[in-house]
Amino acid sequence: MSKIIPVSSRLTSEHVPAFDRTRRAAWLAAAALGVLASPAAAQGPRVLIAGGDDLAWAVFAGADTDSDSGLPINDVLASRRFMPSDRSSAWQREPSIVGDIRMATATRDALYLAFSDGSLAQRTARGTDPVARLPTGCVLNAWAGDASGDAVFAAVHVSPDLLATATTTSASAAETSETQPTSAPTLEPGPQLLRLARGEWTQVAHLPAEAPPATPTAIAVRENRVILLYVDREPALARTWEWNDADWNAAELPEELARNDVQRWWLGWRSQGPALLTLHRSEVDQPARSELWQRADGNWNRLGTLTEAPGRPAALREPFAAGFAHDRLLLARHGEKGQFDLGWAPIKSDATVQFTALNLGQATQPRPWISWLNTLAMFALLAFLFLVRPERLYAPVRLAPHWTLALPTWRILAAVLDLLPAVVLTAAWWAPPLMKLATSASVLTPEQIQVETDARFWVVRLYVLPVYAVYCLVWEATLGTTPGKYLLGCRVIDEEGGRPSAQRLIIRNVMRIVELGLVMVLLCDLFLVLVASQRRQRIGDLLAGTLVVSPAVAMARPAEPTATERDEDTRQKRD
Repeated sequence: MSKIIPVSSRLTSEHVPAFDRTRRAAWLAAAALGVLASPAAAQGPRVLIAGGDDLAWAVFAGADTDSDSGLPINDVLASRRFMPSDRSSAWQREPSIVGDIRMATATRDALYLAFSDGSLAQRTARGTDPVARLPTGCVLNAWAGDASGDAVFAAVHVSPDLLATATTTSASAAETSETQPTSAPTLEPGPQLLRLARGEWTQVAHLPAEAPPATPTAIAVRENRVILLYVDREPALARTWEWNDADWNAAELPEELARNDVQRWWLGWRSQGPALLTLHRSEVDQPARSELWQRADGNWNRLGTLTEAPGRPAALREPFAAGFAHDRLLLARHGEKGQFDLGWAPIKSDATVQFTALNLGQATQPRPWISWLNTLAMFALLAFLFLVRPERLYAPVRLAPHWTLALPTWRILAAVLDLLPAVVLTAAWWAPPLMKLATSASVLTPEQIQVETDARFWVVRLYVLPVYAVYCLVWEATLGTTPGKYLLGCRVIDEEGGRPSAQRLIIRNVMRIVELGLVMVLLCDLFLVLVASQRRQRIGDLLAGTLVVSPAVAMARPAEPTATERDEDTRQKRD
């Protein structure tokens, strides 16, 4: 802005026509907006995917900002032993990394990060360690880890200006001794391929002379075989170069991949050879189309379009990233509700992506009104029972000789048996959210797991409890008992010992939803049945005027008279 304002101040009407002044003012305003918008864009969330044969990584860059350094805090997930036989990936949350991450790649069992300040880092199961910086004069354009090994290959451009510039001013002596290789390779200006192994960078080869002057679009490595992807728009040409031992071999991609409708490219290796994912420009109100390609017999062949369901292309929303790991394609996208979705797809014809939503610190906020609702409902019911209808709590028990009050343990067991059919009938609606939570629990904190579990169990209650209430109402209205009570010899009667009316049954069964839906009310129920109510009535029974009884046990035969009693009878007979 400081450079733009003086230039605009010299644009007077004496030298510039009115039309040109307006046009230049518009350009200056657009430039100013671009300068102001660029920091905000840089601070937006990004996602990076990197994978090897044994380990896959997902890095959510810019998840938060460190209060001390002002640098982004990056969430890291790791999926260990990502094998083709697994139906899902066991993602584990790793400690966060602070820094402005520019690139990420992975070897067989480690993650490598390149930061905007030029530093490099390695993340393994032991933690994060610094990695030797690139040799002096190198600008990192693209890099990739060996998916089946430990080496990292980097496509760099050696600048003659940077070669002549001393680098000791950019790092302290202690930092230089830790992060600089002991012996840096002698480099010539131009594009180079370097290899990082055992903490040292070595020169592998010059990049192919026939390659476009632009930087490689993507790079992938497996078993020390390097493949580069170059895309040239004028003329439209997409070509890969593979380096093996000492030679570069070129292979042109089909003409349709060189067209302008391809937005992004991801290159990787599978066990059968190189693989490629392309993201094509979408039409208006249509999701972007993504396609899988693989090379076989020296030619690139199209495998098919990624889908989420039969006939529905995979919706890939920004920020979006992809990577390859052990014959699988890993995907990460921004979900519709603000969360991130992680997915995988086998590298085959017409592959289907299976996405799992991960909240990553954006767990559903606790609902304080739930605890207030529990407390309010409990006090309202207790006040009604103890103040308005105390006679129902303390009224004496009058039952026919062949009935007795059902034991609390039998009532609880009967309720569990009657609840099972409702759970099974509604499982198709409430089970999938719980299964998704189970697959993502490894990346959530205990507090987040508690909040998410509470939210999903509310959904379970909304489905199960109404079905449970209707189930019990139908059985009690028809037979006077439920299957669970019948198995334990219990039935429902009114306070006069007869069959309850329809109104009484509706009240006692509708109250089941409130009693099981609110924890505090359920505890109040247990208190009433076990302690407070002489007739072992729960809240629904007290409001409806019903009892749960079981057949009375037949009285035992009178005991045989004792010897003293027999002697007394004999003496009376003699007299």
